[in-house]
Amino acid sequence: MAKFLAVNWRDLRNPDAGGAEVHLHEILTRLAAKGHEVTLLTTGYAGARSEEEYDGMRVLRRGSWYNANFVLARYARSWLKNNPVDLVIEDIN
Repeated sequence: MAKFLAVNWRDLRNPDAGGAEVHLHEILTRLAAKGHEVTLLTTGYAGARSEEEYDGMRVLRRGSWYNANFVLARYARSWLKNNPVDLVIEDIN
């Protein structure tokens, strides 16, 4: 099975999530349901855990909406050194 890292502004549990997050969530959960390893790197929000698993995927939250361009790229680069994946999906809308 393949390993995926997806990067997006928000995950589906973010109070500001919208259609883009629903769309990406559908794709990622379908990949996870087929047995693929899926990690979503996204921003945090008030009250959010920095890491959690739901709907078959691991969610890593770093930074916030105003520094996402810097924090997510830097964290992804660092994370990928120890967690190789088959495909990176960048879905920042």
